[in-house]
Amino acid sequence: MSVLPLHRTLPAFGLLALLIGSAANAQDAMDRAGVAVGSVGDPSGHFNATTVDDVVTPYETSTPAETNMDHNTFEDRILTTRQADNDQGRVLRATEESAIVRPNVEIDAQGPLLDDANWAHENAEDIAGKYFTSETGTCTEPNLPVTTKLDFFCESSPARETKTCELIRNIWVDRTDTYRCDVRTANFVKVCDKTNSYSCVVNSNANSCIRNNVNITGGTVTWNGNRATVALPTPAHPQEPAIGLHRTRWAALVKHPISISVSDRFQPSTVSIRRVDARGVAQVTKDGVPVGTYVNSRLGHFANPGANPYGTQCPSVANDGLLVAYTNTKISSHPNNRHMPEAWIMMRPHYYQPWLTNRWVSIVGSGPTVFESGHDVPEGIGPLYTWNGISTLFHQCVQYASLPANRNVVRDTLTFLDLNTFANARPVGPRRFISTDLTTRVVYETDVAQAGSAQLTFEFEGACCDRFQNNGDAQCQ
Repeated sequence: MSVLPLHRTLPAFGLLALLIGSAANAQDAMDRAGVAVGSVGDPSGHFNATTVDDVVTPYETSTPAETNMDHNTFEDRILTTRQADNDQGRVLRATEESAIVRPNVEIDAQGPLLDDANWAHENAEDIAGKYFTSETGTCTEPNLPVTTKLDFFCESSPARETKTCELIRNIWVDRTDTYRCDVRTANFVKVCDKTNSYSCVVNSNANSCIRNNVNITGGTVTWNGNRATVALPTPAHPQEPAIGLHRTRWAALVKHPISISVSDRFQPSTVSIRRVDARGVAQVTKDGVPVGTYVNSRLGHFANPGANPYGTQCPSVANDGLLVAYTNTKISSHPNNRHMPEAWIMMRPHYYQPWLTNRWVSIVGSGPTVFESGHDVPEGIGPLYTWNGISTLFHQCVQYASLPANRNVVRDTLTFLDLNTFANARPVGPRRFISTDLTTRVVYETDVAQAGSAQLTFEFEGACCDRFQNNGDAQCQ
């Protein structure tokens, strides 16, 4: 609410100047002032002590009707008056609308609006001095002879005084606020600057973390600490060759595939084979190359060049070639009846060579190795066997082990494996796994209980994390 005091002070002669017009011509202004004053007449008949109550309606303000109203009631009374359909309501609305739309006029006392009043004030003596000698209305008699009878009419102007009035205007403003609901979409762009710093979190212990981040397929897996034992099944009985002879036991080969997958949250320092239990002679290969060959006892002439009169290149160790099965089908009465079912180490592809009515296996002494050529033999019996021949007599350095002497191979070992792993872990998102394929070759004697089965125990060591915790700070806009 604003209070706008308006002060207006207008001297009597200033008012007279406004009435008589412009001061462009002083003489004309004085003439007009004289005419105006003469036309006023005697005001005593209108304003005196007797008639003042009739002329001006008295109003006593000591106890107005609004005295007992508080600010809340006063506001309600104004609102009621504003909305009333009567003269008072229309006057209030008109007054408020006028206050809103009327221009704001700045009154400059030295401006052109009051030029005439200022001039009249400054030249009051010249304009009306000849008519008034004092505020009491005394007339000045001219110096005339006393013998002349004259009638003079004097007009007395009532004493005038200047009043200063304050016009207080009370203004009430009704404010109406309008709000709009701005619904934002669920997805919006958020720009963040974040420094990522991750720490490793292990849920329970290192062994449990390793188990959660290593997957092994190919057999039945059981864990004990950081060791996993993979049980490989017993193969079905292989089909015998159609050579017209039936043997109770043959040498046969089975290949058990094993896949070890390691997640990016496990960084192994060492992975090793710690124990091999096999029903036959066993060999573990990675990418077709042996990493370990396991037997209880081997033949004495294995890897002995002196046992090879034909100068065939002999292996130095069992990992120089692939483990294969060989069966000598000679009849028991033959004078050279030697080891029947055997495990051989094949460095180069073998081939058959006839000799009289016999069939023997010939060992290749030169050319690409089985690792260079990718040559391998299929699972089952053969194809390496002789038919009433004496082939093994001349190639004893490749004969690795007799199967009847190695039906249950049990070896504690420390064979290190080089598994495929990730160079770095990905701390966010799902785990990534990378696999390494192994093959367990078992050469066994058929018609023996559980022949061809095996158990391999792997040990895993290294750093492992079940998850990563981000300890970095983010500044988002």
